[in-house]
Amino acid sequence: MNDEINHQILLLGSSNACLAVFENNKLLKVKKVRSNQESLEKLKLNLLNVNCLIISVRPDLNFLFENETNFYFFDKNLATEKFGLFDLYPEMGADRICNLIGAIKTYPAQSVGVFDLGTCNTWSLLEYETKKQNYKLKESLIMPGITTSFKAMKQFTTSLGLITELEFIEYCFALSPPKSMKGAICEGQVYLLKSLINSFQLALNKYVPGQLIITGGWSKLFADNNYFNLPEKKQIEPNLALWGAYFYAQILLN
Repeated sequence: MNDEINHQILLLGSSNACLAVFENNKLLKVKKVRSNQESLEKLKLNLLNVNCLIISVRPDLNFLFENETNFYFFDKNLATEKFGLFDLYPEMGADRICNLIGAIKTYPAQSVGVFDLGTCNTWSLLEYETKKQNYKLKESLIMPGITTSFKAMKQFTTSLGLITELEFIEYCFALSPPKSMKGAICEGQVYLLKSLINSFQLALNKYVPGQLIITGGWSKLFADNNYFNLPEKKQIEPNLALWGAYFYAQILLN
């Protein structure tokens, strides 16, 4: 394999788009913008003159990059075949598949569980089948993300204000969290996250060896923070999907 592939990865997510630049198997930088036409057209002006892989869960924005020389789109069918991923449902998003690729390339030949905290929180558990040397999807969950939950509570209630990202982060890292309505909302979200991670770890414990990976924009909550009582055997990797996309690009270019 050629280890010196310079590449750009553009992940078009539901709310945000991330542009990543890789060089010599290193992630050099990540730029985040809103997933809308105006922001993406400005972003295109700053792209390097090298190949750019598009991973999109926003088909309404794909036209911005179609019929361009240096752009090509992620192929879910090709990805599942090349990386031995089985029993994925047809509607599974390209970003989640890239998460799985990143997970199995980071921890090859073992079962992995990926908890992705973004616009939606998702959980994916892959069982490694030793005899077949492939991976089978055993669990797949989708639920509202942290910010999505806060926005919904504000929209559908009359007395609850919007919890900002900064307020929630400050609450999670505070030594003495305030007793208030907003504090109660934050505590509810923390309790939910702790319960989910505990459940995911119990599911993963059925498979030995098994590795838990936490990713997505909100994974920063868990870095250097014992507040959530995370299991020892875990990895925090905010850019797991971008790495998965890069591994996919390596397969295509070699």
